[in-house]
Amino acid sequence: MRRNLFEEDLTDLSNATETTRPDLISVEEPKGSETPKKSTAPAKPLKPSLDVDVFAKNVARLCINVENLLIVKPVIINRAVAFLEENYGKEYSDSLVETLDRQFGLRIHDDPDVYDVPMAPGAAGKTGA
Repeated sequence: MRRNLFEEDLTDLSNATETTRPDLISVEEPKGSETPKKSTAPAKPLKPSLDVDVFAKNVARLCINVENLLIVKPVIINRAVAFLEENYGKEYSDSLVETLDRQFGLRIHDDPDVYDVPMAPGAAGKTGA
């Protein structure tokens, strides 16, 4: 059988104690250390072996041949176009492409895999008799 609570029942409950109402249980505050425990630092990740001479050669090769190894202009233009399209719309990106072409002679290639890269010396093979 269900029973409705009335204001007088709530008043009775607020005055009740464990001795008068055995179904009421007192709850103690949680106990524990107030100071945090010292945590052990995570182990340092293992570093792969490194040949400094080979690494230096690769860095030097990149620095010396940066124009032949990295094609930077299209990347910069494409990122600027993508930024404008995402934040301002196609109209603004088209305007940027037109301005870069008209005022600065910078063009975006239709095929990003085709670039005018000068041939390396000796790449044409033997010529002449």
